[in-house]
Amino acid sequence: MASNITPTPRWWCAFALCLGILFTSHAFAAPAQTGPQVFYAGQKALEQGKYVEALRLLRQAAKLLPHWGHVHLELAQALQRNGAPLKEIEAALLQAQKLLPATNPRIHWMMGLFWEGQGERYKALQSYIQAMKWGHLSDKPCLRASKIWLSFNQGKQAIPCLLTLLKKDRSKAETHHLLAQAYTQDKQVEKAETQWTLARSYRPLSVPLMQGVYLFYVRFAPTRRGRQRWKWMRKLRRIERRLKRLSPRRRRRKMRMLRPSRR
Repeated sequence: MASNITPTPRWWCAFALCLGILFTSHAFAAPAQTGPQVFYAGQKALEQGKYVEALRLLRQAAKLLPHWGHVHLELAQALQRNGAPLKEIEAALLQAQKLLPATNPRIHWMMGLFWEGQGERYKALQSYIQAMKWGHLSDKPCLRASKIWLSFNQGKQAIPCLLTLLKKDRSKAETHHLLAQAYTQDKQVEKAETQWTLARSYRPLSVPLMQGVYLFYVRFAPTRRGRQRWKWMRKLRRIERRLKRLSPRRRRRKMRMLRPSRR
């Protein structure tokens, strides 16, 4: 008995196979990442030093979460790491500053770094002061602000935050050095001498530090009286000898013997 079933065309079989593959791939495809997932992935890449990948992810996160201030803050950091144009970095920071509360110390710290990089030291100083005011966990805002105060010859302003760092037992070597300069500018000579001595105890071979100590004694040792003057002048001579030993010696040029003239 002959069969009445007509064979299925080949093109139809191929079409059905492709349709099945397409359906399967869509069924098992990974779901699209949400905005927070993209942001946290970008943040992780930034911490791992994968700056190009971090920038790509954080740009995407900024589009998905334009109302998140922390996204724009991390984006600004990624832009800095990748050497992006300054206008783009500033725009990201200003957007973060607009969205984040004024009590967020990290945005003030980042703004301070940006302004200092542009040579706007006064603006940077104001940002560092705000970062300290709102409790930035790092000692860096105080140290950077202190250096700017010293450059403005306002060392007295740096003393309170530097003393606070010493109480927290952080960055002792640099803090003693900055305190010594601050007390010197404020002409608190006895306290300055103590801080110079402590700073040297942490960095005994630092030539720049030793030069600062030397200049301090040159300036103030002659103003002392009695036994203190004798002690300070002795310290001055000792540091001067130390500096001569540590300073690189100039090589003597060997003079070539002149040949006798033929005339």
